[in-house]
Amino acid sequence: MKKLLIIGNGVTGINTQGGIYINDHTAKFLINLQKNDSSLKVSFCQPVTNFEKNTNLLNYNLADTPINFIPLRSKNKFALLIELFLVFFLKLIAFDYIYVFYPNSIGRIVLLLAVLFRKKYGLYVRGEHFIQNKFDKQILRSASFILTVSPSIQNTLRNYNARVEVIRPMIDIQASDFYWKKTFGKEGEKYKALFVGRIESRKGILELIEVARAFNRPESIIQIDFHIVGGGDLYNNLTENNFNLPENIIFYGQIHDRKKLIDLYREADFFIFPSHDEGFPRVLYDAMAQRLPIFTTFVGGIPGYLTDHKTCIQLPLKDPVGQLTVIREALVNMDNTCFDEITKNALMKLEQILMQTPHEKLFIDKINNIL
Repeated sequence: MKKLLIIGNGVTGINTQGGIYINDHTAKFLINLQKNDSSLKVSFCQPVTNFEKNTNLLNYNLADTPINFIPLRSKNKFALLIELFLVFFLKLIAFDYIYVFYPNSIGRIVLLLAVLFRKKYGLYVRGEHFIQNKFDKQILRSASFILTVSPSIQNTLRNYNARVEVIRPMIDIQASDFYWKKTFGKEGEKYKALFVGRIESRKGILELIEVARAFNRPESIIQIDFHIVGGGDLYNNLTENNFNLPENIIFYGQIHDRKKLIDLYREADFFIFPSHDEGFPRVLYDAMAQRLPIFTTFVGGIPGYLTDHKTCIQLPLKDPVGQLTVIREALVNMDNTCFDEITKNALMKLEQILMQTPHEKLFIDKINNIL
């Protein structure tokens, strides 16, 4: 039996009924590892938080699975450091391999211990901020292999490690889910814009509110309603009346019903995603699959798959005035034929992306060549 320790880069929601909730795509990856290779015994470790429906993108209960969960319960950094050291000083020797969703501070501590114990490890890199110091460079160089989500991130990582490959995205989309019948142009008096993601500042939600506020002014030649789906750190604050939101913003909170979410994609006129940093967000795959015109910042792995005015429209980063200008000019100057071509190109790009090797299969192939 190969004992595998996986360190996540998020949080795990727990409740008083014994629930252990993580992102469903991560959960399926863990379960498929053990299901597809019976020689693996998978343990998963993350900090815990109280499970709340509208503040966490956590919807899969690990409690009823064979995955061994190792909780980290300390709240302050110093106590967490001690807890980490004790947990892994006592247990690290028992694991044959360590795989870290990178970057994150807990992962860095575990990898330091892995280096001290001379344990082999691999990395799964989603975000773009994977180099913050010299130790990060050494972590990248010493990894047995690195898997990532976008060719643009792969190209950067290969400056430090030649053993980097791109996985098929951890999404549930199949070719049968593609929506080829999309028509373009608003129905009625207002456009419908859709945002799906965590409601937090790094996703550009505050800039999005400023953009919405500008389009809500009576003198605006274009009127847009902004439909916002998701939960997160700012959800409760933004949905309270005292935040003075413009009336053209509609919050839905978390939507776990996949059909209801896809209906929102199909009803929207365009998708807006002003995020500050990313790997390659799953919500963009959904927008591509539903042939929804995409307005997005080019951060992280996004430019590895999308091209301005070919598969999407690029938004300037952290610039609500610039974002307003780009959206307004596109809606005024681009006709339905242009949007038809852009979304068709995006859908064909998604077809290519889905042909890549799934995360768990590529991981198992790597592990079997190492252990």
